[in-house]
Amino acid sequence: AYGEAEDALRAAGDVDGAVALNVRTSLGPEAGPLKRILLRPDIAEIISDYEKHDGEAMHWQGRHVRWGKRGIWASLLAVTLALCSIPRSARKSSIATA
Repeated sequence: AYGEAEDALRAAGDVDGAVALNVRTSLGPEAGPLKRILLRPDIAEIISDYEKHDGEAMHWQGRHVRWGKRGIWASLLAVTLALCSIPRSARKSSIATA
């Protein structure tokens, strides 16, 4: 239930609400003073900015990884095509001379 509520708040763009929900549910009753500090508007804004930028960084890291994998596959394809374009006669003579 908590995860779904947090996901719904984030999907709606309410990062502040998601952060507040996270603080309220993650910290037990003995952390009352800490909750009051973390939910202060100035601190909540810092946490919210962090959460926002962290999400953006994760998005771009994911894209970087995907493009890196594409680069590996493109290199493999280029080598395969280069090897396939060598005539059979040239392949046999280069093997015989090696």
